[in-house]
Amino acid sequence: MAFFITYCEHPNGEEIISEALSVIKGWNPGMAPKYSMTDQDIAEINAMRATFEGIRPFWCDFHVKQAWDKRIKNIFKLKNLEKG
Repeated sequence: MAFFITYCEHPNGEEIISEALSVIKGWNPGMAPKYSMTDQDIAEINAMRATFEGIRPFWCDFHVKQAWDKRIKNIFKLKNLEKG
């Protein structure tokens, strides 16, 4: 298990994440994870796939629920604005 922090939603996010993953992989040359857990960030998923061949990304249930809640609230806000 490893952790790193990057600048939130940086335009070069995928490149930055790939670099961090490559450093971690360099520390552990035999590292070949089969699975990863992430939110729905495409940059993270692409970086993991580029660094670790055959990795299968899974979405975190908490973040999926959080995204749905946010989208549903936005839909209701828009509908309420249209009525007003």
